[in-house]
Amino acid sequence: MSRYCGDDDPKSILEAALHWRDTALLSRRSVLTNQPLWTSPTLDLLNEHVGHNPDLGDGKFLQKLKNQLVPADNSAKQLVAEMMWLLYLCPSSLTAAHKRKTIQTIWSWSGEPLPTDSRWLDDDVLAGVGSAGPGFNQNQWRELVFLINFLRSFSELTNVRQLELIGDGWAFDEWLRQVPDWEARQFRHMLLFLLFPDDFERIFGQNDRKTIVRHYSKHERRVVNRMDPVQLDRELQAIRKRLEAERGTTQLDYYVPR
Repeated sequence: MSRYCGDDDPKSILEAALHWRDTALLSRRSVLTNQPLWTSPTLDLLNEHVGHNPDLGDGKFLQKLKNQLVPADNSAKQLVAEMMWLLYLCPSSLTAAHKRKTIQTIWSWSGEPLPTDSRWLDDDVLAGVGSAGPGFNQNQWRELVFLINFLRSFSELTNVRQLELIGDGWAFDEWLRQVPDWEARQFRHMLLFLLFPDDFERIFGQNDRKTIVRHYSKHERRVVNRMDPVQLDRELQAIRKRLEAERGTTQLDYYVPR
């Protein structure tokens, strides 16, 4: 099963993902305070001030984000802090201390104290489960916009349809095609692993995904290079099932030598 990560136990991270799914994604409440937060009106504010107002100039991500959020109300700033918490669950290339500081900084823009005693800010929750590489750090604003677009699209679905997608990882995978920039964003792969860790791998870089498929499948290089993320997901699952059968174990991970 793809939730096996060798010595890196993803249990706390996957528990945090379930908490986010049930509390925020489905119930629209804060991950850290349980107050209403992940709501459609607040997402619309973020779409206005961040999604439709990109700052492509020089400067660091946090300072530009702060400037974008100046006109937004406090709930929008707190929601962005929790969105960064979600974006930071998987990457292990950033320390838990760095992640926590960033979340605290963004939350402070609302003028209210962050509940630092929350279980969901502990080191084991923020440890990460796979390298996102420099591309993720350099494109955090793009990952954030992708998350905003995903949440707005998901919130427009009926409750029945939302539950259908949450209960079927492959249907969810196909549905994500409609979210802008879905083919380029690493958080797409992270989201699938967080919600469906038995079906999707903790492989967040597109180059790594293609390298593994080229190595373990019989497809020609040019065929693999043309595969979109959904096709690669299918190939990776087929490879895993074959390797598990051949080696007689589910404890296989592409980053853990055996």
